[in-house]
Amino acid sequence: MQAVKTIVFALVIFVAVMMLMLLASMLLPGQSETGSSFLISIQSLLAALPTGLLSYLLAKLTRPATWKQGARTGSIWAIAQMGLFLVIGYFNQTLPLIFGAAGFYVLMLFIALGAALAGLRRKTG
Repeated sequence: MQAVKTIVFALVIFVAVMMLMLLASMLLPGQSETGSSFLISIQSLLAALPTGLLSYLLAKLTRPATWKQGARTGSIWAIAQMGLFLVIGYFNQTLPLIFGAAGFYVLMLFIALGAALAGLRRKTG
């Protein structure tokens, strides 16, 4: 059951990332240049914080017992995102643009960190 949750949540994160990047592309003024690694980087940076928050909230639903468990879940989600972007980039012939954008890696880091932070527990006593 945990594996199914992980996969479904990875897909939810992917859909959210795509929607946030689309929204960012519509809100950026004067960005008529398509196929720009810089534009993908900016879109990824704008999507990073909301996606990190979503990753945190979804990881809270999985109730990781430790930081390590949360980090593992976040890493799986980030790797799944990279795999999905790899497929999209291959078919759109935009692999160098996607994986050449520094903001893309920040986005992946926020996905992993969001889930890792959900595993932190406060020590009481």
